[in-house]
Amino acid sequence: MHQLPYTLENALERMEDEIEDIAKTLEKVHVASETNQPDTVKKEGEKYLTDVKKVLPQ
Repeated sequence: MHQLPYTLENALERMEDEIEDIAKTLEKVHVASETNQPDTVKKEGEKYLTDVKKVLPQ
């Protein structure tokens, strides 16, 4: 039982890191969409969707 809080803490830290990375990727998509960079929108958009599915599986 003593180990459980540490396991949960580690899991939450990992999720926080992943969500921060997702936010950065989304910002790249946003900027690329405003500056007419379709290749970046496609590449980063696909990465965004893949990463979100890891955090929020259906």
